[in-house]
Amino acid sequence: MKMIQQLFITFWMKNGKDELLCIIQNTDTVHCKAMGNSYFAVREQPVCLKSYPQMTYTVNKKYSEIVESSLPSTLCLKLAGTPFLSVPLNNIVKYLYSELDNRNLDKWKTARKS
Repeated sequence: MKMIQQLFITFWMKNGKDELLCIIQNTDTVHCKAMGNSYFAVREQPVCLKSYPQMTYTVNKKYSEIVESSLPSTLCLKLAGTPFLSVPLNNIVKYLYSELDNRNLDKWKTARKS
């Protein structure tokens, strides 16, 4: 009997409703959902991942004048023996513009700087 193992990594907006990123890793696949778009990192994991699960991810940042701070711009996922999966996070900036229009961004900027 084959046991399915799963690892979930999820990032949510502060309101707890909007899911920015969800990474699901099980014994056969790695699935990434970023801002509503789905990506499959690998269809079959290399043998070393089954014995020694390893997944690294980095987040590239870009300075945003809107919030006067660095924001995530690209998520890069790396599984052993596979190429990088690069996921753009452009919708974060669009979200910030909408919050700026709604005048909700000033509170966030103040909290971030303190």
